Amino acid sequence: TDAFAADPLAGNAAGVVPHADGLDAERMGAIARELSASETAFLFPDAADDVVRRIRYFTPTQEVDLCGHATIASLAYLHEEGHLDAGGG
Repeated sequence: TDAFAADPLAGNAAGVVPHADGLDAERMGAIARELSASETAFLFPDAADDVVRRIRYFTPTQEVDLCGHATIASLAYLHEEGHLDAGGG
């Protein structure tokens, strides 16, 4: 996903793995290395209502506490999939 841009390949690249439940830290690190984006977000939905409750972020070399553009890319993905209402009402 390209954060901060409407056109493909125009924004800050960030990996987004939407259903990361079942992946351990070693596997998430391997996926982040394979994607080779500066950060990859791994989304963990709540089993009861499919609302994301947790996001973990990995660079190709380590887990990090937070990443702005990977967060924006994750929210864009969730909105596109109909999980978030951006109507503000």
